[in-house]
Amino acid sequence: MKCVAATISIAALFAVPDAAKAAPGPQAEVAGFFRVAEIDGRDMAIDPEGRGTWLVGVDHVRAGGWQCEALGYSPYGRFVETNYASRAEWAAETVAHLRSWGFNMLSFAHDREVRHAGLAHALGVAFSDEFGRRGGDWTISPGTAKTPGVAFPNVFHPDFAEACAEIARRKCAQHRDDPWLVGWFLDNELAWWGIARNALDTGLFDLVASLPPEHSARKALAAFLRDVCVENVSASTKREFLAFAAERYFAATVAAVRAADPNHLVLGCRFAGFSGAADVVWQAAGRHCDIVSVNAYPWVELGSETVFDRRGGIPLADRLAEKRALARRPLFVSEWSFSALDAGRPCSAGAGERFRTQRERAAAAALALRTMVASPDVVGASWFMWVDEPALGVAPYFPENCNYGLVGEDGRPYEELVGALAAVLADPAAALGAACGVNPDGSWSISNGCAEVSGRCGDGAPLASSLAFGSRVVGSCGALLEWSDGGRRAWTEATNRVAASVSRERGVAAATVSGECRSGAMRARITIRFSLAPGSEDVTAEIVSLENLGDAPLVARGLFLRPFALGEGIRPGFHARNLYGEQDRAAWLLPGGGEYFLATTDSRLSGLRFWLDKSGAQHPDACFAPELPLTLAPGGTWTPDAPISARIGLSRR
Repeated sequence: MKCVAATISIAALFAVPDAAKAAPGPQAEVAGFFRVAEIDGRDMAIDPEGRGTWLVGVDHVRAGGWQCEALGYSPYGRFVETNYASRAEWAAETVAHLRSWGFNMLSFAHDREVRHAGLAHALGVAFSDEFGRRGGDWTISPGTAKTPGVAFPNVFHPDFAEACAEIARRKCAQHRDDPWLVGWFLDNELAWWGIARNALDTGLFDLVASLPPEHSARKALAAFLRDVCVENVSASTKREFLAFAAERYFAATVAAVRAADPNHLVLGCRFAGFSGAADVVWQAAGRHCDIVSVNAYPWVELGSETVFDRRGGIPLADRLAEKRALARRPLFVSEWSFSALDAGRPCSAGAGERFRTQRERAAAAALALRTMVASPDVVGASWFMWVDEPALGVAPYFPENCNYGLVGEDGRPYEELVGALAAVLADPAAALGAACGVNPDGSWSISNGCAEVSGRCGDGAPLASSLAFGSRVVGSCGALLEWSDGGRRAWTEATNRVAASVSRERGVAAATVSGECRSGAMRARITIRFSLAPGSEDVTAEIVSLENLGDAPLVARGLFLRPFALGEGIRPGFHARNLYGEQDRAAWLLPGGGEYFLATTDSRLSGLRFWLDKSGAQHPDACFAPELPLTLAPGGTWTPDAPISARIGLSRR
């Protein structure tokens, strides 16, 4: 069995001279326009030539930059006017920069001059802005076209669907035959919460209930409730009303876009963060859109190299998987960014995590991008944005003043940032949980670009003879059985590997390895599963089963996972059991620096100690004793209710 990795076509898109030289991605039917499909267990954008492509975009690629109201002009705009002979010259250099850094898409709010020159692009319909300009009862929350997150169109207006169709005909139909267009954003950061951001399920209901009785949305609410008094409505009914509103919004807007332009993807409405809309809204978006987009600003802990969905949140990969399952559609992270204080921006207004230096900013960006590329639930992401905001802010209504740019207002790229992004994008398959396979000689391996586990069946070595992290081979990992030999305690390694199989599902590469324990008449088989999640730097090791291959009953007292470290001068490192707020953990101190560790939260752990005997031999003892001692009849198999699990990795501290 062999599992072949998908290779993403991050290089030149169609109609670019060097496209033929790029490594081909997973092939699909040539459709002439972008679409989405599931390939090799992950969601993927398919380009017009049928190649699997991860979309790497950037927002606000505009020669005018950001107008600063306090200054009365745009600093970047003046730079462009002074240093380029024409907009065309600026556009050519800008596109060349983006392509060299690995970007392949122009996302939200870009100039026409940068289109059709080697980068795909997305466009926005902005239904809410259109309705906001109409006034009257065309909106539930008028907001302003300049400020995101405050507007919401009146989806209950009797002419809402017809108006959406007219807007789409005017804006979308003219682009229907453009193969460079990925698709359409419906809107940007609508106020799905009404006027109360902390009331995702109920805020829109409360806002509509506060409207004048003659407002068409208020009339629709009365019809929805029938004889129920507004003051007595339950939270569940308010949520049902929100679901009703979401269904009307997505049904009308998406139908309008598809009628005007049936060839391109509908990219959602750019939710204002993972908590920017209630679950029922995500579900409605998934029922109608091809891709669900979300403006999300991750939080990175550089010390542990961990990426969270927000400060104090959960791992970003878990949040992405949760939202993908909710919407049942692929995700596009339509905004993400980090800022650093050494760029001369106050960074006092605006979303996202701040760092002290560009070096820290670059490291955080690389970690977040690798996490998103690795996620099987995400088809692309768009950096916010091309150029920094003014130090004095944009305007009183939009005071952002952050170092979001790939370039500064003087046009200089932030070399550490773009270099870090380019390094990830140069080999995106390395973040995908890309490779796994069993070769004819019995050797096997799994890899995700961050770690690799390998071995060979039948050579008598530990079950996994090599665990590597990055380019560093650190050790091996075996298994051991503790059993009763005539009432005496005995320990036997599982070293004679008899079988191995590999698989890859939703980006997770796994190897299931069986080894035999032999001592006299006792014969048993232990099966271990090693797996590598996309983007993870740790290996998950699971004890799957124990079989009695002998002719007599087997009394098993414990099952061990055993990570052995390679090299001279290995010493036991930090050990922790039952420590508040921490996993149970043991480690080997490596002479080249770092710790080769095993950590677990499994309650079936009965003993954990890494130690050296008098001869210097290693004893990495992580003993698990679920339901043990356990007597297995000849031919019997014991399988735990859930696999016994631990993480094995390299800590650089």
